[in-house]
Amino acid sequence: MKKYFIILCIIFSSFQSYGQDTIFLKEVIIHNTKGNFKTLKTKGKQNGFYAIPEGVLFVGKVNVNKNFSGTLKDVTFFFSNERSLNPKDTKFELLIFDKDNKGFPDRLLVNSKFLIFKVSKTETGEVSIDLSSLNLKIKEDFFVGLRRLDKDTQWNFYIDIRHKKSNAIYLKLPGIDKWQVLNGKGIDMKIRYIAE
Repeated sequence: MKKYFIILCIIFSSFQSYGQDTIFLKEVIIHNTKGNFKTLKTKGKQNGFYAIPEGVLFVGKVNVNKNFSGTLKDVTFFFSNERSLNPKDTKFELLIFDKDNKGFPDRLLVNSKFLIFKVSKTETGEVSIDLSSLNLKIKEDFFVGLRRLDKDTQWNFYIDIRHKKSNAIYLKLPGIDKWQVLNGKGIDMKIRYIAE
């Protein structure tokens, strides 16, 4: 299974669909991902895949210990296109939210800029996104997820899901301001960070 890394590449010119101040994530192959990092992983049994419809905010809660303090290094998702009738390269927006006082996703933690990356139509494994250039420090529970950007009637990619009673996926449909919750399910992901 190939492992890919996606590095941040700031594009200074405007982009027709996403406007100015867009950060694009460029995919490059790397051969050594080892380092002095700690890892947060989604718990539970891997059991199935979910398709992400275009425009839907699809995020998972990341629970941390009370005295947690760390700087995010990267996040890895697990994709599959095996069920797609017509796989093609697909663009996603990476979403990172903090938590409100009711435990729901609140504000984006990346200065309201879009973090865009593309998954190849042949990808059926890990896709890692390098967050180190953001210097994003975390001290409490947060949310990480995706929004698929391509306008297409076919659902090209499925993302792995882990089942555990304490897991939850938060969804927000286009044009609707309220989050919906799928309890007992979590987006399969791992997040590496530098402890402080």
